[in-house]
Amino acid sequence: MAIHVYSTGPVENHQCFGKKYAAKTASILVLNNSRRTIKFQVRTYGIKPNANWKKMYEVLSFTLKPHSKQSTFTDVSRFAVYEIQVVVHDKQRRGLKNDVLISIFGKNAADRFVASHRFVHSELTRLQSI
Repeated sequence: MAIHVYSTGPVENHQCFGKKYAAKTASILVLNNSRRTIKFQVRTYGIKPNANWKKMYEVLSFTLKPHSKQSTFTDVSRFAVYEIQVVVHDKQRRGLKNDVLISIFGKNAADRFVASHRFVHSELTRLQSI
């Protein structure tokens, strides 16, 4: 089984920049373009950079059938800095290439997209592949 981990990296979410620039929620969209069923996990972390502290806040798990998509939301409003990781569990060991596409969009309290909290697949960091 292959495991691939994609990350936003640390995302600043300070209210001091104004409410329209701070995300209340993050919308995560995962698209399975493959011909096989794939399992996913979405992990949300809160980070306190000055204290070298990172704590898992939420884990959402789901399974996607071939050629399907899943959208989910997570609350990031309580964190000044957060990170979202998407873990892909694939039964085949070969590379995913474009079989799985991931996007993450922050939304403010008015439910509008926050441009600085937007991550398309090519902007996510691939942390690990086993």
